[in-house]
Formats: sequence, structure tokens, C-alpha cells
Amino acid sequence: MKTAIHGLLYIVSFYMIELFSFIFITGVYLYVNTFYLSSVYQLSGLIMYLMILLVILIKAISFTSKLKEGYLIGHPMTPSAEWTSEETHYTHLSESAAYSFTINQSLWESDKEIVMNQEMYSQIKRYMKKHKNTLIPIFIWQWIKAMQNKQPFFNDKKLCMSQPLSNSDLSRCHIGGYYDTFLTNRIFNKSLKCKHTHYHANEIFHCKPKLMNNQIGVSTIGFTLDGYLLLWQQNSKALSSSGLLAPTGSGSLDYSMMKKNSLNKTLINAMNTELWEESNGKETQFTIDDIGRTYVIGHYRWMTRGGQPQFAGVSFLNIDYKELSPNLYEVTHGESKKIHSIEELIAHLHLLLEKDNLSFPLRMNILFLLDYIQEYPDFVSRMLIGAERVV
Repeated sequence: MKTAIHGLLYIVSFYMIELFSFIFITGVYLYVNTFYLSSVYQLSGLIMYLMILLVILIKAISFTSKLKEGYLIGHPMTPSAEWTSEETHYTHLSESAAYSFTINQSLWESDKEIVMNQEMYSQIKRYMKKHKNTLIPIFIWQWIKAMQNKQPFFNDKKLCMSQPLSNSDLSRCHIGGYYDTFLTNRIFNKSLKCKHTHYHANEIFHCKPKLMNNQIGVSTIGFTLDGYLLLWQQNSKALSSSGLLAPTGSGSLDYSMMKKNSLNKTLINAMNTELWEESNGKETQFTIDDIGRTYVIGHYRWMTRGGQPQFAGVSFLNIDYKELSPNLYEVTHGESKKIHSIEELIAHLHLLLEKDNLSFPLRMNILFLLDYIQEYPDFVSRMLIGAERVV
């Protein structure tokens, strides 16, 4: 029901002028029909009006039926001006990312202030409404598909990045919706193929790579108090990375998770929340705030999603392995490994990278964890054996 309501309201928001025009015309018709026409003309006018509504309804049903038969097609990405010479480009299979070791180091050592400004969001919405005849059919296709498969597809408020992260002390952000990210980042290089019709979102965003909603994504790898590295597997209803090994906690950053104007504290809160929710934290004696100690270890732009900003973390938990279980609404049992030393951890992380059943966020998280270990080996060793874990 929530998916149905959110989706309907979102569609209506793109057609407010048309909706108000229809309501106005209907009001005028009812007024004239009631006060100025004879009963015979009133009846014939009502029948005509109902026939018009019936035609609109039949066309809507026919339109959605055609959309149901459609499918998304991915198109090769063209080189983007957004890629900079300072970034490292990483590619695995069909996914690619860009990241800066310098920016990652700054995340280890300092915080950034979040500065909110809705101007970028206003530009994004104007551009989307300009191309609504292409974008809305793709949205309706995904909306119907989600309801049929009982997948969560909600338009929750998200914290989004208005500009790419830099070495500056500021992080410029805006509030956006999940649906805005779907219609920008998720389909920027895709098109919807239906019978006799082709909706090319890839052509819309080819010339406007900066107009992505860019909601922030987070993930963290958790180590239990008794030394286990714990990973989950995304369940079959997940909209992303279905059936693949995933971090202990991962998801998008709800605006409600924001902690004052601190980027670091906001990211840690989001990582802890996702880990706590996906690991059935409510069944333990711990709250989100005291589940353990989490550190931000890396940032990358997911280029196959229009440069969507992602942050990776590592969490040293105050909970033993046996106390945690997957929240089956989101994830299922994945893999666990008892870690006895930093050397064993490094070897195991490299073995994981050789697998092809990792979600892309997990793969990037592992890469950043290896960098973090190389920089702070003694600290990670102490955390692994349970020292310094008190929040």
C-alpha cells in the first residue's frame, strides 16, 4: 500500500498543471450543467462526460499493459567530463567507480561540515519535468514491477550530494527523494523497450551528467566481539544486488539520519543504523548508538550509476557472532569467518575479492579496508582482539 500511495503521489506531482486544468474544466462543466441546462441536456452532458472518463481510463489501462511487457536496456557509458585526473578508476565486470586516495585519507583524519542548499535539487526537478514524457513511463514500469513482486519501493527523503566530494572542509548537500535518484542515477544510461515504443533516458542525461540526484549510499563491514567477520546476502526482493554477498550493513542515507552538520557523524549514524537493522539489532541488548565503534574508511563515485556518492566503513561491534542474525525482510545468511590475526584478515579479504558473487559496494568496501589496514595496522589489530571497543 505504501508503494502504491508514494508512487501515485509522485506521478501526480509531474502533472499538477494538467490536473488543475482538468479539475477547473470539470468544475465549470458541473456548474453550467446544473444551473443553465435543461434536464434533457443535463443527462446527455453527464453521459458524454462519463464516456470521456471511460476513454481516459481505457487508454491508461492499455498504456500500463504495454509498459508491463517492457524491459530495461543498458547502454555503454560515454567518457564523462566528471572523471578527474586525480581519481583512480576501478572496474569489475559491468560496474565501475572513481575514487581518490587523498580524499579517503582526509575522511580518516578529519570531519567535513554539511552545508544544505536546495538550488541543485530545484534544477534537477525542472530538468526531470521537462523530460517527463520519457521518464514517467520508466518510473511507472518500475512502480508496477515493485508492487507485483512486493518489493519495497518508497519515496523516502534522502540526504543527497549537490557537488562531488573534495578536499574542502565543506560538503554541499540537498534533500531529495528516492524516486528522484531512480529517475536520474539508476537509469541515466538505460532505456525502456516496449512494444512499438522506446523511452531513451540515456539520451536525456548524456548532455547533463551533473543533474543527478546523488543520494548518499553507505556500507560497513562488521567484526563481532569474538572476532568474526560477518557478511550477509541480499534477499531476492532487493532492488539492488539481489542474491549477492553484501556488507554487514548497507543502504541509502535517510535525511532523518543526519547528525547536526557533521558529515562524519552522519555517515557513522547511517552505517550503524543499517547494520543494526539488517542484523536484527532489536533482538539484542544494544541500541544503534552503542552497538560498537564505526569508522569511515572510504568514498567513491559509482560511475555506472551516474557518479552516485558512496561511503564505506568498518564496524567493530560489542556483540558476539551468535547474537546476530539476518533480518530476512532485507538479507539472508551470507558468510562468516573467524579472524585470528591481521595477516589472516588481509589474506581472507584478498580471497573474497577473487569471487564474482560480491555486490559492488562490498567489493569497494573491501578495497578501502585493505588501504585502511595498510595505513593503521596496529590500530586494526587492537580492535580485532576487542581492545578499545567501548563506545
